[in-house]
Amino acid sequence: MPGRMARNILLVVVFCSVNTALSGDDSRVLWLGIGVLREQATFVVLPEYPTSSSSAGRAGRVVVEVRVSERGKVLHVHVLETPDHAIGLAVESAVMRWSFRPFAGGGKQERFSVQSRLIFYFSLVNGKPVVIDAAAEAVAMHKKARR
Repeated sequence: MPGRMARNILLVVVFCSVNTALSGDDSRVLWLGIGVLREQATFVVLPEYPTSSSSAGRAGRVVVEVRVSERGKVLHVHVLETPDHAIGLAVESAVMRWSFRPFAGGGKQERFSVQSRLIFYFSLVNGKPVVIDAAAEAVAMHKKARR
C-alpha cells in the first residue's frame, strides 16, 4: 500500500503545473511539473553513462533545472544534484540537445518560456550501466493508468 500511495503522490507532483513567474526581462515564464515538460518533448537524447563513472561504481540520481524558450529550444540546463561531475556533464550535454513543442496559454496565441526539473537515475545492474529517465517513466505509467 505505501508503494501505491507514493506512486500516486509522484504522479500528482509530476503532472501539476506549479507556478507562474516573471523573469527580469518581463517575459512570462511558466514553472511546470516534470511530467508536463517531458510530455511536450519532441526530440530527446538520453544521457550516456560515462565510462569513468561506471568503472568507478558511481551511481545515483541527477536532478537538473531546465529553461526552455518560447519556441521550444533549451536555453539553459543547471545541474542541481549529481553523484559525480562526469555524470552531471553527461546529463547537461544530452538535455541541451532536447527540443519541445512551444508552450501556449489557454487557447491564446501567446507563448511562454518554461522552466522545470528533470530527474535521471544512473545505476549499475549486474555490472552493466543503466540510465533511467524518471519523467518518461512517470508519463508512461500515467498513460497506462488512464487506459
